[in-house]
Amino acid sequence: MFNSYSDLRFKDGAEFADSFVDDSLIQKALTVKSWDTSKITTLKFSFIVGDLHQLPVHLAAEILPGLAEVTGNSSLDNNKTLFEQAGLDIVSVDASGSGQVITQMQSGEADFGVAGQPGIIAYDINNKLTTA
Repeated sequence: MFNSYSDLRFKDGAEFADSFVDDSLIQKALTVKSWDTSKITTLKFSFIVGDLHQLPVHLAAEILPGLAEVTGNSSLDNNKTLFEQAGLDIVSVDASGSGQVITQMQSGEADFGVAGQPGIIAYDINNKLTTA
């Protein structure tokens, strides 16, 4: 039985979470001043249907009039989705839960996905190769 992070050989909760989450793409995206949209990249993105936690992803897929003014970021184009502005064409792949998101990613049905922590941890604990 595990009672603490140290029992699992982690110094704290952040180190535990970092062992499951690769945030290098997010860190890289935060440093981009402008995107090269001359080439559009299509990505299959697995979403859990009706999951409120995925609202930011759904908002990024919508045209949001006035976004440049609201954010104070004049480089945003109010006539394009945030994904389009980044040169991405997102194809939605519906999932009923985290397990299905992970299965879709492992099978190649989806390139990326948003899954809850229990599903990711369960697959990692069971020696599956899932990177969050």
